[in-house]
Amino acid sequence: MKFLSMHFLLLPLSLVSACSSKTMSTENFTQKNRSPVQTYVYHCADNQSFVARIESEKAWVFLPTKTLSLPQIPAASGSKFSNGSATFWNKGKSAIFESTTQIYKNCTNNRAQAIWEHAKLNGVDYRAVGNEPSWSLEITHDQITIFTSHYGQDRYEFETSKPLINTAAHTREYQLQNSSHKLSISLSAKPCKDTMSDQSFSSTVSVRLDNKKFTGCGKALH
Repeated sequence: MKFLSMHFLLLPLSLVSACSSKTMSTENFTQKNRSPVQTYVYHCADNQSFVARIESEKAWVFLPTKTLSLPQIPAASGSKFSNGSATFWNKGKSAIFESTTQIYKNCTNNRAQAIWEHAKLNGVDYRAVGNEPSWSLEITHDQITIFTSHYGQDRYEFETSKPLINTAAHTREYQLQNSSHKLSISLSAKPCKDTMSDQSFSSTVSVRLDNKKFTGCGKALH
């Protein structure tokens, strides 16, 4: 569940791209041609935590020491998944996981963390957010970059091109364009704190959509 640091800005593009391609090509985590998936980051009793990702009739449970694929089974309420020796039961606002060797109880989803984990499992390499108005940026190398603004009401997709990397200045810049808009992105290895959540990030982000500028914070997901 821990995210990597600003090595994203310093790695050669080929290495970062390879990381993305591996994630997106892994059958386990892709969502193409499937029902919408949901990702949860659960915090449980006794300071335990785990990540769960629910797909169509299946759940992936990411524990600290292993990953499980559990098929869905009938349940009186919520969604229940089990392989006979391990069971994950999502009851809406709460969840439980139990196996022959461990149990996670009184688990509740951290929605803010789940948004980042969801992007990571979707293969997104870098994510950033900002405020006034609320916006988000998701960069997936060799695929697409998605920029949303006004609390997700406006969404723009661009084909991700190779960035201009300044190793000495620890910056990475993208110049993207689709049929209607231009998007300029500047990532800098300068610590940043979100003005709303007070969360600390490892990089500062500047985005320009056509003639409108946005500033915020971000971090690498792989």
